[in-house]
Amino acid sequence: MKIIYKQEEQWQLGDVVKSISGDIGVIIQDDICNYRMINITTNYLFVDKYDKPQDLQKDFQTRWHKVNAKLVIE
Repeated sequence: MKIIYKQEEQWQLGDVVKSISGDIGVIIQDDICNYRMINITTNYLFVDKYDKPQDLQKDFQTRWHKVNAKLVIE
């Protein structure tokens, strides 16, 4: 399956993303205001830190895409 990146798809804090292999992730902001992605399928926090979610998107857009989903934390 090939994912085609759409320019209007802007990642934001709290967005749910899916990898081409089927893993699910979420965009988070750490305690020093850096944006990061955590793979909630494997419970892996990506090491890279970004000032804006758009910078994170540029690095991950070929392998991950935004999905229409909501993450509910209780």
